[in-house]
Amino acid sequence: MQPKDEDELVDLLHTCLQHDGPAFLRYPRGAACGVPLKAEPSVVPIGQAEILRPGSDLMIWALGPMVAEAMKIAEKLASEEGCHAVS
Repeated sequence: MQPKDEDELVDLLHTCLQHDGPAFLRYPRGAACGVPLKAEPSVVPIGQAEILRPGSDLMIWALGPMVAEAMKIAEKLASEEGCHAVS
């Protein structure tokens, strides 16, 4: 697992601790994004991707800090090319 922001990091750490078996969490380094944290962490379904932006033309798949870059690319494609990407 690789979190896209600090809120997801808390959820993924909670998920690892609740999981009955081995789990791997890639802990990020560097500055955080600055997103607000939920009051209580939630368990994230293991093995399922999260769709952040619906689309119909292509899919951009990203992990961790590259999610923010993927969202920027999807926005640029939509505004300049009329291409609607799933991110």
